[in-house]
Amino acid sequence: MPESMKLSLSRKIEKTFPKTISMPVELSKMFDFIEKNNFSYFQTDIQFYPMQQAEITDYFNNEDMAEHFGLLGTTGDGSILAIWEDKEIQRFIHLGSDGDNWLILASNPIDFIRVIAIGYDYFGKEEIVNQPKNSRIEKSFQEWVKETFSVEIPKSGQAIVDLESKKLIDWIENE
Repeated sequence: MPESMKLSLSRKIEKTFPKTISMPVELSKMFDFIEKNNFSYFQTDIQFYPMQQAEITDYFNNEDMAEHFGLLGTTGDGSILAIWEDKEIQRFIHLGSDGDNWLILASNPIDFIRVIAIGYDYFGKEEIVNQPKNSRIEKSFQEWVKETFSVEIPKSGQAIVDLESKKLIDWIENE
């Protein structure tokens, strides 16, 4: 296949989404930056790649739930990072590898990218309230985030993540 016809990482991931979910432009920009700079893991344990929707079906043991999630990748412990869409509202979430630790990391794509840029290897309530220990995040990625979106990157996710929100938990338990 000619180089110009290869699908971008963003497009490969979006092709796995349910038809009702689209890739936010800001995430496409992030994936383009990742590809251009050959980052596979940002020097953290987070990896973005096309995942099969069957993985969310297996996670919840419920086929109907898959239509609400666009899978983005995983963290080092196998947790899933995804777009959750309910009533046409997108949120950016973490689904823990043990079937719990469900968090809305951000309510918009730029804040999701800011959370990623902090440098966590994985996301848990205990981690989010603290600065990552020994963050190995690529400094060039952090600079790109700041410049591209005219934002600051907080020291911890607590500045962005609403740890008290029960929206995702309530939705999952009632679906």
